[in-house]
Amino acid sequence: MSPIFSLKIFQNFLFETKKKKMNAVAEVKGRRGVQQKKNEKQNEYKRIGREKKLADDSRCYGNILDLVKRKKVTNWTQTRLVVEGKLGEGLRGIAYKVKHRNTMKCLKLLPLSWTSRNKEALEDLVALRSLKTIKKETPNYLTFFDSFVLTNLPASTQDKLNQLDPQCPATHYLGLLVELGSNSLDNTMLTTAVEGLSIVKQLVLSLVIAKRRLDTNHNDVHPGNVLVKRSASPKTLKYTLDGKVIRIPSHGLVVGIIDFSEASFGRANGNSDVGFLSFITEEISKTLSKAENRTFQTAIDGLTDARSITAIYPNASIFKKH
Repeated sequence: MSPIFSLKIFQNFLFETKKKKMNAVAEVKGRRGVQQKKNEKQNEYKRIGREKKLADDSRCYGNILDLVKRKKVTNWTQTRLVVEGKLGEGLRGIAYKVKHRNTMKCLKLLPLSWTSRNKEALEDLVALRSLKTIKKETPNYLTFFDSFVLTNLPASTQDKLNQLDPQCPATHYLGLLVELGSNSLDNTMLTTAVEGLSIVKQLVLSLVIAKRRLDTNHNDVHPGNVLVKRSASPKTLKYTLDGKVIRIPSHGLVVGIIDFSEASFGRANGNSDVGFLSFITEEISKTLSKAENRTFQTAIDGLTDARSITAIYPNASIFKKH
Protein backbone atom coordinates (compact mmCIF):
# COMPACT_ATOMS: atom_id res chain seq x y z
CA MET A 1 0.00 0.00 0.00
CA SER A 2 1.42 3.32 -1.05
CA PRO A 3 2.08 6.02 1.55
CA ILE A 4 -0.30 8.39 -0.25
CA PHE A 5 -3.15 5.86 -0.09
CA SER A 6 -2.47 5.20 3.59
CA LEU A 7 -2.57 8.95 4.31
CA LYS A 8 -5.97 9.27 2.60
CA ILE A 9 -7.36 6.40 4.66
CA PHE A 10 -6.08 8.05 7.84
CA GLN A 11 -7.54 11.42 6.80
CA ASN A 12 -10.91 9.79 6.08
CA PHE A 13 -10.77 8.13 9.49
CA LEU A 14 -10.10 11.47 11.18
CA PHE A 15 -12.89 13.10 9.20
CA GLU A 16 -15.41 10.40 10.14
CA THR A 17 -14.33 10.51 13.77
CA LYS A 18 -14.68 14.30 13.86
CA LYS A 19 -18.05 14.04 12.12
CA LYS A 20 -19.29 11.52 14.68
CA LYS A 21 -18.10 13.74 17.51
CA MET A 22 -19.83 16.75 15.99
CA ASN A 23 -23.02 14.75 15.54
CA ALA A 24 -22.77 13.52 19.12
CA VAL A 25 -22.23 17.07 20.39
CA ALA A 26 -25.14 18.31 18.31
CA GLU A 27 -27.30 15.52 19.66
CA VAL A 28 -26.32 16.37 23.24
CA LYS A 29 -26.95 20.05 22.60
CA GLY A 30 -30.26 19.16 21.08
CA ARG A 31 -31.23 17.11 24.11
CA ARG A 32 -30.02 19.90 26.36
CA GLY A 33 -32.02 22.38 24.37
CA VAL A 34 -35.14 20.27 24.69
CA GLN A 35 -34.49 19.81 28.42
CA GLN A 36 -33.79 23.51 28.81
CA LYS A 37 -37.06 24.38 27.13
CA LYS A 38 -38.79 21.83 29.31
CA ASN A 39 -37.18 23.32 32.43
CA GLU A 40 -38.11 26.83 31.34
CA LYS A 41 -41.68 25.71 30.83
CA GLN A 42 -41.75 24.04 34.25
CA ASN A 43 -40.24 27.13 35.87
CA GLU A 44 -42.87 29.25 34.18
CA TYR A 45 -45.60 26.99 35.53
CA LYS A 46 -44.03 27.23 38.99
CA ARG A 47 -43.81 31.01 38.73
CA ILE A 48 -47.45 31.23 37.68
CA GLY A 49 -48.33 28.87 40.53
CA ARG A 50 -46.42 30.99 43.03
CA GLU A 51 -48.05 34.16 41.78
CA LYS A 52 -51.47 32.54 41.95
CA LYS A 53 -50.75 31.33 45.49
CA LEU A 54 -49.58 34.79 46.50
CA ALA A 55 -52.71 36.24 44.95
CA ASP A 56 -54.86 33.71 46.81
CA ASP A 57 -52.98 34.35 50.06
CA SER A 58 -53.29 38.08 49.57
CA ARG A 59 -56.99 37.80 48.85
CA CYS A 60 -57.59 35.73 51.99
CA TYR A 61 -55.02 37.16 54.39
CA GLY A 62 -54.20 40.44 52.66
CA ASN A 63 -54.19 42.81 55.63
CA ILE A 64 -52.36 40.32 57.83
CA LEU A 65 -49.73 39.51 55.19
CA ASP A 66 -49.10 43.23 54.76
CA LEU A 67 -48.33 43.55 58.46
CA VAL A 68 -46.20 40.47 59.19
CA LYS A 69 -42.46 40.84 58.75
CA ARG A 70 -42.02 38.45 55.81
CA LYS A 71 -45.04 39.65 53.79
CA LYS A 72 -45.76 36.08 52.72
CA VAL A 73 -46.79 32.67 54.04
CA THR A 74 -43.94 30.99 55.95
CA ASN A 75 -43.37 27.26 56.31
CA TRP A 76 -42.96 26.22 59.94
CA THR A 77 -39.52 24.71 59.26
CA GLN A 78 -38.23 28.12 58.16
CA THR A 79 -38.89 29.69 61.57
CA ARG A 80 -36.53 27.40 63.52
CA LEU A 81 -39.00 27.46 66.40
CA VAL A 82 -39.13 24.47 68.75
CA VAL A 83 -42.30 23.90 70.77
CA GLU A 84 -41.48 23.16 74.41
CA GLY A 85 -44.99 23.01 75.84
CA LYS A 86 -48.43 24.56 76.03
CA LEU A 87 -48.91 27.71 78.13
CA GLY A 88 -52.61 28.39 77.79
CA GLU A 89 -55.66 28.20 75.57
CA GLY A 90 -58.38 30.67 74.65
CA LEU A 91 -61.46 30.56 72.46
CA ARG A 92 -59.54 31.57 69.35
CA GLY A 93 -55.94 30.53 69.90
CA ILE A 94 -53.33 28.66 71.91
CA ALA A 95 -50.12 30.00 73.47
CA TYR A 96 -47.00 27.82 73.45
CA LYS A 97 -43.65 28.03 75.14
CA VAL A 98 -41.09 27.86 72.35
CA LYS A 99 -37.33 27.91 72.02
CA HIS A 100 -36.12 30.59 69.63
CA ARG A 101 -32.44 31.43 69.16
CA ASN A 102 -31.56 29.71 72.44
CA THR A 103 -34.13 31.79 74.34
CA MET A 104 -37.52 30.77 75.70
CA LYS A 105 -40.37 32.85 74.33
CA CYS A 106 -44.13 32.68 73.91
CA LEU A 107 -45.74 31.92 70.56
CA LYS A 108 -49.43 32.59 70.26
CA LEU A 109 -51.05 30.75 67.36
CA LEU A 110 -54.42 31.74 65.92
CA PRO A 111 -56.10 29.73 63.13
CA LEU A 112 -56.85 31.80 60.03
CA SER A 113 -59.96 31.26 57.97
CA TRP A 114 -60.25 31.49 54.19
CA THR A 115 -63.87 32.49 54.55
CA SER A 116 -63.70 35.37 57.03
CA ARG A 117 -61.76 38.58 57.60
CA ASN A 118 -59.90 37.11 60.59
CA LYS A 119 -60.91 40.10 62.69
CA GLU A 120 -59.53 38.88 66.04
CA ALA A 121 -56.17 37.83 64.63
CA LEU A 122 -55.80 41.12 62.78
CA GLU A 123 -56.66 43.17 65.86
CA ASP A 124 -54.19 41.19 67.99
CA LEU A 125 -51.43 41.81 65.45
CA VAL A 126 -52.22 45.51 64.99
CA ALA A 127 -52.36 46.08 68.74
CA LEU A 128 -49.00 44.39 69.38
CA ARG A 129 -47.36 46.38 66.60
CA SER A 130 -48.80 49.60 68.01
CA LEU A 131 -47.92 48.86 71.64
CA LYS A 132 -44.32 48.22 70.62
CA THR A 133 -44.03 51.97 70.00
CA ILE A 134 -44.82 52.81 73.65
CA LYS A 135 -42.61 50.14 75.22
CA LYS A 136 -40.45 52.85 76.84
CA GLU A 137 -43.50 54.55 78.35
CA THR A 138 -44.79 51.56 80.33
CA PRO A 139 -43.19 48.32 81.55
CA ASN A 140 -46.44 46.34 81.44
CA TYR A 141 -46.69 45.32 77.79
CA LEU A 142 -44.61 42.28 76.86
CA THR A 143 -41.93 42.72 74.21
CA PHE A 144 -43.20 41.85 70.73
CA PHE A 145 -40.51 40.13 68.64
CA ASP A 146 -41.98 38.80 65.40
CA SER A 147 -45.06 37.68 63.51
CA PHE A 148 -45.73 35.10 60.81
CA VAL A 149 -48.48 33.65 58.67
CA LEU A 150 -47.57 29.99 59.12
CA THR A 151 -48.36 26.73 57.38
CA ASN A 152 -47.27 23.09 57.83
CA LEU A 153 -47.20 23.23 61.63
CA PRO A 154 -46.12 20.16 63.62
CA ALA A 155 -48.98 17.66 63.41
CA SER A 156 -49.74 17.59 67.14
CA THR A 157 -49.80 21.40 67.36
CA GLN A 158 -51.99 21.73 64.28
CA ASP A 159 -54.43 19.10 65.57
CA LYS A 160 -54.87 20.94 68.88
CA LEU A 161 -55.46 24.24 67.10
CA ASN A 162 -58.01 22.73 64.77
CA GLN A 163 -59.94 21.38 67.75
CA LEU A 164 -60.88 24.99 68.48
CA ASP A 165 -63.17 24.82 65.44
CA PRO A 166 -63.48 21.20 64.25
CA GLN A 167 -66.07 22.16 61.63
CA CYS A 168 -63.62 24.42 59.83
CA PRO A 169 -60.01 23.19 60.26
CA ALA A 170 -57.38 25.72 59.24
CA THR A 171 -54.28 25.31 57.10
CA HIS A 172 -52.78 28.72 57.88
CA TYR A 173 -52.12 30.32 61.26
CA LEU A 174 -51.03 33.68 62.59
CA GLY A 175 -48.02 33.30 64.87
CA LEU A 176 -47.21 36.08 67.34
CA LEU A 177 -43.83 35.76 69.04
CA VAL A 178 -43.61 37.68 72.31
CA GLU A 179 -41.68 37.78 75.55
CA LEU A 180 -42.33 34.82 77.84
CA GLY A 181 -44.54 35.96 80.71
CA SER A 182 -45.30 34.51 84.12
CA ASN A 183 -48.35 33.36 86.11
CA SER A 184 -51.74 34.90 85.45
CA LEU A 185 -53.45 36.88 88.19
CA ASP A 186 -55.95 34.09 88.83
CA ASN A 187 -52.99 31.81 89.63
CA THR A 188 -51.15 34.29 91.86
CA MET A 189 -51.31 34.40 95.66
CA LEU A 190 -51.08 37.86 97.23
CA THR A 191 -50.43 38.54 100.89
CA THR A 192 -50.75 42.29 101.37
CA ALA A 193 -53.07 45.07 100.30
CA VAL A 194 -50.17 47.08 98.88
CA GLU A 195 -49.42 44.22 96.48
CA GLY A 196 -52.99 44.35 95.23
CA LEU A 197 -52.86 48.12 94.92
CA SER A 198 -49.61 47.90 92.97
CA ILE A 199 -51.27 45.58 90.45
CA VAL A 200 -54.26 47.91 90.05
CA LYS A 201 -52.05 50.99 89.63
CA GLN A 202 -49.83 49.32 87.04
CA LEU A 203 -52.83 48.08 85.12
CA VAL A 204 -54.63 51.42 85.14
CA LEU A 205 -51.57 53.44 84.12
CA SER A 206 -50.75 51.13 81.21
CA LEU A 207 -54.34 51.10 79.94
CA VAL A 208 -54.53 54.89 80.22
CA ILE A 209 -51.25 55.32 78.32
CA ALA A 210 -52.44 52.99 75.53
CA LYS A 211 -55.74 54.87 75.32
CA ARG A 212 -54.26 58.36 75.27
CA ARG A 213 -51.24 57.63 73.08
CA LEU A 214 -52.70 55.11 70.64
CA ASP A 215 -56.46 55.36 71.17
CA THR A 216 -56.33 51.61 71.84
CA ASN A 217 -58.69 49.72 74.13
CA HIS A 218 -57.92 46.19 75.30
CA ASN A 219 -61.58 45.22 75.90
CA ASP A 220 -60.78 41.92 77.62
CA VAL A 221 -58.80 42.69 80.77
CA HIS A 222 -59.87 39.68 82.83
CA PRO A 223 -57.57 38.01 85.42
CA GLY A 224 -56.37 35.42 82.90
CA ASN A 225 -55.02 38.17 80.66
CA VAL A 226 -53.08 39.88 83.45
CA LEU A 227 -49.74 38.27 84.24
CA VAL A 228 -47.97 38.90 87.54
CA LYS A 229 -44.24 38.37 87.95
CA ARG A 230 -42.55 38.48 91.34
CA SER A 231 -39.29 40.36 91.10
CA ALA A 232 -37.03 42.06 93.63
CA SER A 233 -36.15 44.66 91.02
CA PRO A 234 -37.03 47.18 89.90
CA LYS A 235 -38.37 48.53 93.17
CA THR A 236 -39.83 51.50 91.32
CA LEU A 237 -41.68 51.35 88.01
CA LYS A 238 -41.46 54.24 85.57
CA TYR A 239 -44.27 55.47 83.32
CA THR A 240 -44.55 58.40 80.93
CA LEU A 241 -47.97 59.94 80.43
CA ASP A 242 -48.62 63.18 78.56
CA GLY A 243 -44.91 63.96 78.77
CA LYS A 244 -44.87 63.56 82.54
CA VAL A 245 -42.77 60.88 84.26
CA ILE A 246 -44.68 58.89 86.89
CA ARG A 247 -43.01 56.51 89.34
CA ILE A 248 -44.82 54.01 91.54
CA PRO A 249 -43.45 51.36 93.93
CA SER A 250 -43.63 47.84 92.51
CA HIS A 251 -43.83 46.08 95.89
CA GLY A 252 -42.02 43.19 94.23
CA LEU A 253 -44.58 42.69 91.44
CA VAL A 254 -44.53 43.52 87.72
CA VAL A 255 -47.71 43.20 85.66
CA GLY A 256 -47.85 41.97 82.06
CA ILE A 257 -50.94 42.54 79.90
CA ILE A 258 -51.64 39.97 77.18
CA ASP A 259 -54.18 38.90 74.51
CA PHE A 260 -55.35 41.76 72.31
CA SER A 261 -57.71 39.76 70.10
CA GLU A 262 -60.64 41.90 71.31
CA ALA A 263 -58.78 45.20 71.01
CA SER A 264 -60.43 48.21 69.40
CA PHE A 265 -59.00 51.41 68.04
CA GLY A 266 -60.69 54.77 68.43
CA ARG A 267 -64.19 53.35 68.70
CA ALA A 268 -67.03 55.00 70.56
CA ASN A 269 -67.40 51.94 72.81
CA GLY A 270 -63.83 52.33 74.00
CA ASN A 271 -64.67 52.58 77.71
CA SER A 272 -65.05 48.85 78.31
CA ASP A 273 -61.61 48.55 79.96
CA VAL A 274 -62.86 50.31 83.07
CA GLY A 275 -65.64 47.74 83.39
CA PHE A 276 -63.11 44.93 83.71
CA LEU A 277 -61.51 46.48 86.80
CA SER A 278 -64.21 44.93 88.98
CA PHE A 279 -63.08 41.45 87.83
CA ILE A 280 -59.48 42.34 88.68
CA THR A 281 -60.25 43.73 92.13
CA GLU A 282 -62.49 40.75 92.94
CA GLU A 283 -59.71 38.34 92.00
CA ILE A 284 -57.23 40.22 94.18
CA SER A 285 -59.65 40.19 97.11
CA LYS A 286 -59.94 36.39 96.97
CA THR A 287 -56.32 35.87 97.97
CA LEU A 288 -56.06 38.45 100.75
CA SER A 289 -56.75 37.92 104.43
CA LYS A 290 -59.81 39.66 105.88
CA ALA A 291 -57.73 42.43 107.43
CA GLU A 292 -55.70 43.05 104.26
CA ASN A 293 -58.83 42.89 102.14
CA ARG A 294 -60.51 45.59 104.25
CA THR A 295 -57.49 47.82 103.68
CA PHE A 296 -57.57 47.04 99.97
CA GLN A 297 -61.31 47.69 99.61
CA THR A 298 -61.00 51.00 101.45
CA ALA A 299 -58.19 52.07 99.11
CA ILE A 300 -60.09 51.26 95.91
CA ASP A 301 -63.41 52.71 97.07
CA GLY A 302 -65.17 54.29 94.09
CA LEU A 303 -62.56 53.07 91.61
CA THR A 304 -64.91 50.87 89.59
CA ASP A 305 -67.51 53.65 89.41
CA ALA A 306 -65.33 55.65 87.02
CA ARG A 307 -66.94 56.29 83.63
CA SER A 308 -63.75 55.65 81.67
CA ILE A 309 -60.27 54.29 82.24
CA THR A 310 -58.74 57.70 81.48
CA ALA A 311 -60.78 59.30 84.27
CA ILE A 312 -59.05 57.21 86.95
CA TYR A 313 -55.60 58.74 86.73
CA PRO A 314 -54.79 61.04 88.47
CA ASN A 315 -58.21 61.50 90.08
CA ALA A 316 -58.72 58.15 91.86
CA SER A 317 -57.85 57.99 95.55
CA ILE A 318 -55.33 55.18 95.01
CA PHE A 319 -53.08 57.68 93.21
CA LYS A 320 -53.55 60.38 95.83
CA LYS A 321 -53.32 58.58 99.16
CA HIS A 322 -51.45 55.33 98.52
